[in-house]
Amino acid sequence: MTLPREATPTEISAKVQEFCCSIVPEGQPMFVAVQPTDGSVPGDSLGNVARLVAQFGGSSVLGWSITERSRIDFRAQLHAIWKSTTGELLDITPRPDGAKQTLFLPDAKQTAEGRGASVRVQPWAHWREIQDFLAAEDRLKKLRPIDPETEDASEHVRVQAEWKRAVQALEKRLARAS
Repeated sequence: MTLPREATPTEISAKVQEFCCSIVPEGQPMFVAVQPTDGSVPGDSLGNVARLVAQFGGSSVLGWSITERSRIDFRAQLHAIWKSTTGELLDITPRPDGAKQTLFLPDAKQTAEGRGASVRVQPWAHWREIQDFLAAEDRLKKLRPIDPETEDASEHVRVQAEWKRAVQALEKRLARAS
C-alpha cells in the first residue's frame, strides 16, 4: 500500500466543511476552474494574479486552496485567484496534481503579506499513526541540505528512518481501517 497523494477534494464533505470553518468561521468553500495563463508559475498564485491584474485589470481574491490526503490530513495553503472585470473567478495557477478545479476558501481577512505562515494542516482523524507521520514529515521538511562528503549526515539518516517507520505504521493502520 502507498499513502494517498495530496489532491483537491471531489466534494465538500462534512469533514472538509469543518476544516474550512476552523480557518474562516463563516467561510463558504467553492470550486473554481483552473485555467493557467501563459507565464503562470506553479506555487506562485499571488505573483501570477498580480501580473494578470496589472495586464488585464480585475482583482485578486485571497483565501485558501484546500487539499486533502484521503484519511490522512487536510491542508489549506494561502492562495490567490483572479476575479475578472466581469466578476468571473478563475484560478490561473497550475495545480501540482493536475486538477481542473481548485477548492477555494475566500478569506477577507487575509493579506498578501501573509506569505510566511501560509499553510495550515489538520489531521483527518486523531490516530497516533497520523500524528507521528505528520511530525516526522515536518522534521524531514525542515532538514537543511548538507554535503555528505564534508558534513555529518547522521541527523538526516535518523530523520529519514523515523519518517519511513511512521509511513509503514500509517500504511498498516490505513489497511486495517479499510
